[in-house]
Amino acid sequence: MLPQRCRRLLLIRMGRRNKVTSLILRKIAASYRELEAKQKRVQDLEKLYSDMALPKELQVTVSCVII
Repeated sequence: MLPQRCRRLLLIRMGRRNKVTSLILRKIAASYRELEAKQKRVQDLEKLYSDMALPKELQVTVSCVII
């Protein structure tokens, strides 16, 4: 859902007489949901990458110590 602050700003900018239609508000809310989903996906991928990179770093460190 569209954050209340953003909705309020849109209504103020458009003026009370020219209320933003519900269609536009729904599209904006959908865009926010999509953006949040993409941000979560990026965070998940970054975590996965760091989890995969850690064992390789440990292997390199251990092999350097052994040599």
